[in-house]
Amino acid sequence: YMAIRRPNMATITDATEVYKSVQGTGGDALADIGFPTDFVIFKGAVTGSAENVEIATRLQGRKISLRSHSSDAESVDNGGKWNFDRQNSFSQQISSGSSNLMHNFKRAKGFLDVVCYNGTGSAKTEAHSLGVVPEMMWVKVRNESQRWNIYFKGGSMDATDYLILNGTNAPQDSDTRWNDTDPTSSVFTVGSSAETNTSGDTYIAYLFASLAGVSKIGTVVHSGSSTDVDCGFSAGARFVMLKDISAAGDWYVWDSVRGIIAGNDPVFSLNNRDAEQTDKDWIDPLASGFNINGAGDYLSDGTYLFWAVA
Repeated sequence: YMAIRRPNMATITDATEVYKSVQGTGGDALADIGFPTDFVIFKGAVTGSAENVEIATRLQGRKISLRSHSSDAESVDNGGKWNFDRQNSFSQQISSGSSNLMHNFKRAKGFLDVVCYNGTGSAKTEAHSLGVVPEMMWVKVRNESQRWNIYFKGGSMDATDYLILNGTNAPQDSDTRWNDTDPTSSVFTVGSSAETNTSGDTYIAYLFASLAGVSKIGTVVHSGSSTDVDCGFSAGARFVMLKDISAAGDWYVWDSVRGIIAGNDPVFSLNNRDAEQTDKDWIDPLASGFNINGAGDYLSDGTYLFWAVA
């Protein structure tokens, strides 16, 4: 074999270099992304019927993915044929006539990193290349059925708390997920929980951070009135994820390809297979980020975790 070290990731200033959403209508869903995709959130048949939400990465390889709404182990050819071996695109072969949505992300310093590691059963650290302290981490065992564990530090959450991506749970307390230890700019810690570190199991971790002008992770208190979420952007958000961390709630996702407008915005959830909802005006555009709409059928009062990309 031959191994070549990945170069130190550069700091990005333009969000179009690290994120692009594409919606297609079937066949070989190939589009020019403009960068090599490292991490993709794929929602098949986003309109009209229930379909899986697949999470795939370049590190896992061709045809392999996990489902964000399921505890299942990763599957080969999980409903399609993933192909990361393209310089400026990512492709997924699907049945003709299906609507599909692909959120494409690139690993970049201060924005996103992906780490694969082996479990030991004892608390340990794992190195990462994010270059800054991760503000949010998604961890999933790859070779067996276990829930997705989410680290987030914000609101009332700290290193003893965790969320479940494939569920609606409010934050839960456990010092065995992260060993009651916050990540640093070079390592993250996992404890002895089977969901983050069992001997003999293989895991994958997705690490996210705020990057000025590119992405923002944080919390916002929504009180039923119109709530502006200032992310420090200049032309609004193209991707928004919201999760209520003061109560049970879905992991909602919006994007500018389907529409973030002053009106109804299509939204789907990472934690279920349901078709997107198109009759909700839950968020509105805002130049500095996005607005949580307080009119009509609005989101419940509470503290929300958010992740936005400019």
